[in-house]
Amino acid sequence: MCRLISTPAAGAIRPREAGLASAAATMITKGVRAVGDAPAIDENALGEAWADLGASFGAGADSDALSFSLRSLTDPPLLARAAQLASRQMGQPAWPEDIWQRERARWSAAIRESDTRPGTVAGKAFAKAVYGSHPYGQRATAETLCADRGGRAARLCRSAMCKPAAPGWPSSAPSRARRPRPW
Repeated sequence: MCRLISTPAAGAIRPREAGLASAAATMITKGVRAVGDAPAIDENALGEAWADLGASFGAGADSDALSFSLRSLTDPPLLARAAQLASRQMGQPAWPEDIWQRERARWSAAIRESDTRPGTVAGKAFAKAVYGSHPYGQRATAETLCADRGGRAARLCRSAMCKPAAPGWPSSAPSRARRPRPW
């Protein structure tokens, strides 16, 4: 298993951009753009491609990191194909507008529903009291999701932190990813 983590500088996410990394993590799994000779891949074809490789790729976000994980068989040809597909997902996300609208509506509804739970309300109040305006105290809201319209999060996906690996990776360059610990 390989895990890549991108940690922005403290304060890099502004309050109006709360949820940006989570939006990027969600949309990275929804399709890949066509680039050069490489064809576009929609979210269904991505699922089939990962199943054919016997591998999985995921993206996630928390208060201070956007992370990616790749789990693959160690057979060199399969591992190389899985690494290349993961690289394309990170560096060439399609960000289809119809899927972004669907996911944003689903996420907004989930936020509104969770805001009716006492534990969620208390957690938000605690974060605001402890962290104030620091990014750790910010939470995505239906308003921050609507304000972005996918633009900044899409650019985040296409930024330098998510550029695709060089051709031939992983064999042409040493991996800087740390091995997972056994605990």
